[in-house]
Amino acid sequence: MIFNNLYDKNENDNNGKNGNTESVVKLIETRNDLNENDNNGKTALMLAAKNGNTENINIIKKEQERTKPDIDLIDRILNAFRKNDQSETATPKF
Repeated sequence: MIFNNLYDKNENDNNGKNGNTESVVKLIETRNDLNENDNNGKTALMLAAKNGNTENINIIKKEQERTKPDIDLIDRILNAFRKNDQSETATPKF
């Protein structure tokens, strides 16, 4: 699991809460999926929330927002392809 040591009970961040902020940053830098579940079905965000680590929560949420797909752009591209396909298969008018 990519973040099995993310919340080692022996590690504390600057706020004294369980949670390794350096591990969260490393996950992001190595482009790991923060929405992946650990062996217990928990995501990095769920672990941060469970441990009350607001710094990690904010880091994870900011990264999720940054990497969120642009649905409007995807829809415009798909619609352009659909229109193109329809015009190519339409019966020509003479």
